[in-house]
Amino acid sequence: MYPNKADTHTTMKTRSVIAISILLSLAPRLRAQPWIDGLPSNGGANFYDIQRSFNQYWEGKDHKEKGKGWKPFKRWEWFWEPRVYPRGEFPNPMQLYNEYEKVATVRGKTSTVNGGNWTELGPSSSSGGYHGVGRINCVRPDPTNPTILWAGSPAGGLWKSTNSGTTWSTLTDELPTLGVTDIAIDPTNTSIMYIGTGDGDAGDTYGVGVLKSTNGGITWNTTGLNWTTSQGRTISRLVMHPSNPSILLAAGSGIYMTTNGGTTWTQTQSSTHKDLEFKPGNPSIVYASTSTGGIRRSTDGGNTWTTLSSGLPTSGVGRVALGVSPANAEYVYALFANNSNSGFYGLYRSTDSGVSWSLMSSTPNLLGWNSDGSDAGGQGWYDLAIAVSQTDANTIYTGGVNNWKST
Repeated sequence: MYPNKADTHTTMKTRSVIAISILLSLAPRLRAQPWIDGLPSNGGANFYDIQRSFNQYWEGKDHKEKGKGWKPFKRWEWFWEPRVYPRGEFPNPMQLYNEYEKVATVRGKTSTVNGGNWTELGPSSSSGGYHGVGRINCVRPDPTNPTILWAGSPAGGLWKSTNSGTTWSTLTDELPTLGVTDIAIDPTNTSIMYIGTGDGDAGDTYGVGVLKSTNGGITWNTTGLNWTTSQGRTISRLVMHPSNPSILLAAGSGIYMTTNGGTTWTQTQSSTHKDLEFKPGNPSIVYASTSTGGIRRSTDGGNTWTTLSSGLPTSGVGRVALGVSPANAEYVYALFANNSNSGFYGLYRSTDSGVSWSLMSSTPNLLGWNSDGSDAGGQGWYDLAIAVSQTDANTIYTGGVNNWKST
């Protein structure tokens, strides 16, 4: 069982060890960045390999253009350069966490922290932009109490609000992984919940698989779907069967399925997948999408899959996001990113549960930086989301660098 700060107190010294472990868990995957394509796909690139690839990509380009990733990389570079090993290898966060556990066992975990009183000096606001504001990967309401909200962040763990979002507290500061891409909560017993770990959008943090809590997030255990951070894997999507909470599907370096609440998992697809959706009203039908333009459908609840093709593009496409609505269960929407520049490739819709598809629009550039969609390119490898109104299947929301709505 992973310890949680709700039931342990540590000395300032052991807190610093945890802080180091947390920071090291931010070791970059950075797979989806356009300048990373030339690096090894097995996660073996070291700091200097990544730095060299970045500098070569940006040579002669204007790095002042907003939203292209130059500043975030420079912040990452500034943090990691003095912390990597002489040959550029990244420290192993799980190894450091295990060492912390050994030290804590010897010294005891019940020392009281006497850190004095702290007062915030600021600044607490910024004029223009959203500098310093972190990313949120997912937000999930409690199925039975709408004032309780859960939020998963790519590098800041899991957060909980009990007052409709007015204040938040974190429950995962002492876990050896900080990325949370998705959250699934048992509607029949909300003390049981699951998180998909790692940053499934940009790969900024590694994952350890799917974790499970049976006490409302106070403590967490590994499930049968688990690995170490050194393997460089993440979970991109985690969905629970609408009527059987013991059945879950997870997308990442494949599609994985459990029928016993996470005790054991079966891999039902081997290629990398990004999104999963159950058909509203018929959970035997499941849709899945990939980072390379593919859409699959299962008619047996996720055990077997068929690749869909009728009316869908066959080349030039990248990541795909899916959207469904109980307002019309036959409708499925697919938002495609362009593989060459990560801009908007097209929005496709199926009106027969994925059997056939039609192109709805390919302009303006819904994934670009300009608010009017007049530019080219975007961040579709990273910023890609679609949601369909629960009461009107023709009302669609898309998310890229900017948000768009169609009615």
